[in-house]
Amino acid sequence: SIKKSLNLKGNASIVLNLPQSLVFTQSFSMPPVSESGLSEALNLNLQIVSPINFEEAIYDSEKIGEYFDSNSKIEYLGAFANKSAVEKYIRIFKICGFYISAIEFPAISLTRLLELDERFKKEESYVFLDIVPDGVALLAIKNLKLHFNHFHNWQSIMEEMGEKEISKNGFNNFIVQEVKKVTNFFSSHFSSAVDSLIIASSSKIDGMQEVLKNNFSFKIEELDTASIKEIDASWLHVLGSARRGLVSRHNDDLISLTNEPVKIEFFRNRVLALIRLWRKLYITVFS
Repeated sequence: SIKKSLNLKGNASIVLNLPQSLVFTQSFSMPPVSESGLSEALNLNLQIVSPINFEEAIYDSEKIGEYFDSNSKIEYLGAFANKSAVEKYIRIFKICGFYISAIEFPAISLTRLLELDERFKKEESYVFLDIVPDGVALLAIKNLKLHFNHFHNWQSIMEEMGEKEISKNGFNNFIVQEVKKVTNFFSSHFSSAVDSLIIASSSKIDGMQEVLKNNFSFKIEELDTASIKEIDASWLHVLGSARRGLVSRHNDDLISLTNEPVKIEFFRNRVLALIRLWRKLYITVFS
């Protein structure tokens, strides 16, 4: 259906954005390591911090900060997802003729959008509140990089609230408590305060902003798509992934939850596409 609506013929490459509930993140730091030992050191640290069974996970990491002082360290963000759950998506898209160039998740793609808005500065700290149909995500963003991400599905929210149905007051109190947890993360991790709370325009709920203003002193800003024509706010995650699609694969060192066969197949198909192009050129020239 997607291929038909876009009039795509043959195979196409995509950036896949997984549901937030499938992905877990964890930041960690380690001292500078030589290029030859970096991969092994990263894998060891990812295994230590993994919140799920490491043998059953697809995982990756990216550098999110450098701190050179008496205790020089480089900080990384690790992302983990259950291998069998991700491979189901991979199989579906392969059957439909899509080659996956990268696999990410909403928290990463939303963070990427902040770089496009002049209001958001690299040196400032942000809490991002994103309310989606399957739950609530809170992001901690520093240097325009994701450092912490916590997702609650609606069932877990009701359990935490101790309610069978989510009331307006109960939900607002829940949001306040969760934002406090993220601000505590900034205090303990960076010894810095939060500069702004960002709310996706699709996440606005009556009365919530007033409650947040009454409980916190930092600014509350809205991430909207007013400057982007024909893009509804509920598609912000997709827009962030689309921006990644504009980056050359050779220059893309961001988190990608792809397994080795997917990476090999993607580059194999790129090579075959190049061969087909040159074959057409040769035939045309000789004709």
